[in-house]
Parts: sequence; C-alpha cells; structure tokens
Amino acid sequence: MQTSVKAPAASTTPCTVME
Repeated sequence: MQTSVKAPAASTTPCTVME
C-alpha cells in the first residue's frame, strides 16, 4: 500500500483511499 504512489492509480485507487 505504501508503494501505491508508484503503482497505477487505477489499481491503487482503493488502496490510496485507505492511506
């Protein structure tokens, strides 16, 4: 989840919301 910034926004969208 911490690397969500590097991962694609489309896939990390749900993860970034938690962060």
